[in-house]
Amino acid sequence: MAFTDSEELFEELWRIWYEHEVLTPVLGTPLAELDYDEIFQTLSKDRQEEILEKKKYFIALCKDAFG
Repeated sequence: MAFTDSEELFEELWRIWYEHEVLTPVLGTPLAELDYDEIFQTLSKDRQEEILEKKKYFIALCKDAFG
């Protein structure tokens, strides 16, 4: 896959990171059968906030790349 748009690249990298963070803790459990957003909803509010804050952090790091 090749990207020519930095925001598209960011979103793809975010998707991969998000899926890893959400899915890894539930592998081998019945929750792994849910989709990522459903798994996200089962996380504690603190963990949900951590993940959302991480996206804001990553965006802030990349803001100069987004034109």
